[in-house]
Parts: sequence; C-alpha cells; structure tokens
Amino acid sequence: MKPRWYILERHIAKQAWTGNQVGTPPWSEDLVENKHKPAIISFFSFKGGVGRTSTLVATALTLARNGHRVAIVDLDLEAPGLATIFSPNNSNNLGVIDYLLEKKIQQNDWKLRTHTININEQTLLGDDGQTLQLLPAGTVDDNYLEKLARLDFQNLVDSELQSTMQNMLKELESAVDNLDFILMDARAGFHDIGGLAITALSHAAVIFGTQSRQSWAGLTHVIRHLASRKIDERLPLIIVHSMAPAIGLSGRETELTEFREQAYIVFQENYYSEDETVPDTNNREEPFFPVVVPYQESLRGDIALFSRNSTSEESTRLLNLVTTMTNSPYQEIAEKLCNFFGREFKKNN
Repeated sequence: MKPRWYILERHIAKQAWTGNQVGTPPWSEDLVENKHKPAIISFFSFKGGVGRTSTLVATALTLARNGHRVAIVDLDLEAPGLATIFSPNNSNNLGVIDYLLEKKIQQNDWKLRTHTININEQTLLGDDGQTLQLLPAGTVDDNYLEKLARLDFQNLVDSELQSTMQNMLKELESAVDNLDFILMDARAGFHDIGGLAITALSHAAVIFGTQSRQSWAGLTHVIRHLASRKIDERLPLIIVHSMAPAIGLSGRETELTEFREQAYIVFQENYYSEDETVPDTNNREEPFFPVVVPYQESLRGDIALFSRNSTSEESTRLLNLVTTMTNSPYQEIAEKLCNFFGREFKKNN
C-alpha cells in the first residue's frame, strides 16, 4: 500500500483560531487589577473598512486625556497605518515586524524602547493629558514585503510567534513607565497575528461588526471561540456596531434594533454556557449590548492628527477632529475599559 501525504500547513498556521483553548496573556489579570501592569486590549474586526483603527486611536486619545498612560501597537502588518495618522512623513521607523524578525537574532542589541514614538502634542492630549506611546508596524518600503514573507515562513517553521509577541509586550511594558493600557490594532479577518492577539495576548477585546450576514458569520465564530474559557475567566468583550447610520438618517433605529437583537441571539447561543441564566437583553453592562459608532465623514479616509500647515483653518480642522474623537461613543468605550480593570474615568475631560 502506497503512503499518502497530506499538506497541513494552514492548520498549523491557524492554530490561534482552530485550537480549543484561549491562551494566557504575558501577565495575569490580578496584576492588572492591582495596577502593577497594564491591561492589554485588542481591537479586532472580521471585515476591514469598519473604522477599527480610527476607533482605537480615538479611544487611546480619550484615555490619555483622562490621565491614563497608554501605548498603541500596530499589529495590522499587511496594511499598517497608525504611524501615518500622527505624522506626515514615512520616516524610517522600525517596529513590530522588525522585532518579530530580528529580536531572536540580535537579542539585547535590538532595543524596543529606541523605536517607540512619543505623541505629546497639547492639541491632541489637552492640558493634563498623558503622552501616548506608539509602536508602529514598521516602515513600508521596498523591503517590507520581503519581511512579511519571512515572517510567515518563520512562524510556519518554528511556531514561536506567540512567545515572541509575548516578549515584545513585556519589553514594551518595561520600556514605558507606569502604563495603564496597551491597545493593539489587530488585522481584520482570520489572520494569524489577529487571532493570537485576541485569543492569547489580551485581557479584553473590542470587536467590530456591521449589520450584515457576512459580518455576523465571522463574528459568531469569534465570539464562540472567545467563550472557550471557564465562566469566571471569560475574556471581557465590547462589541461595537460600526458604520451605523448617523442620527437623523432614515432607517437608523431599525438597524440599531436589528443589530442589538442579533448580538443578543449570537451571545446567548455561543458565549454563555447552557447552565447560565442569560442576562436581560437590555442590560447595558453585558458584552452583547453594543456600543454604537455611527459613520462619520470626518473620520473617513486619510485621518491626519497633525498640523499640515500653520493656517487658522488648519488649527480649527485639527481641534474639531480631536473633539469628535474624544466624545461619545469613544468615551463610552474608554469608560467600559476603565471599569473592566478598576481604572478611574472622568467624563468630558
């Protein structure tokens, strides 16, 4: 009888999504709740183009203006963009992809603290805000695609991506004093790094969906997967109804109701165990009750949180943009995250 060979490399590469266990973050939730370590939060969307990155930035600004020390990490290695939101220049910044590839080789010669970017403009952070720390994905240049290919192959061969990412977060925490939160922008879809971020590295997740069959098909699997922990260790979640119709538009209330009802059904069937009593559908503290982030024209396309020139019109544009990004619903997300981990939050800071 001739032997048969089966190629299983995609199963190996997708273990974060196909495994039965949710992993362990770099440090325990007890250390987070006792304010010895920062909470790690992943922002994840099954579909792209739903405002995930802009919401992460808005939440980070809101938390920083509220006095919390925040680091943001660009894990969207296929479509990096966090650095360009804060700077007009595609400067030669090493970042996540370089750490994942080079740290094992260079060891102490590759220091993460030298590659984080300080964001401290008063216009963004207010009079009493804390400096934001940004760890970019890396510089998109002629060598970037080669780095991506090397990273995919390296993970396939040695399966050390999870431990390397854990070490990266530990080094980031050590490099920035007294961090309260690390917010990670995870790649959309069933991507390896996005899966590791929410299932193996985070203390909580913010997941984004739209009122569409395609979105709910993916989110249902994600929610089911994140419910694999024991009840008392379940990953705290915030679900965001993104790209919702703006206030005053026809059909807004109908869509909001449909999304909220679908979220309740999906969580009831996939998140809670059979022996649990599912909370009332109107319980705003439960993960199935969505935060509504409506479509906003000012956050569409190229978001620039820097002054492009010195005119009064440009100053007004930037101030209006910051105001938009630090009010509701982003305050609601920031407040929920603070409540998860015992941090103080003052509205309208």
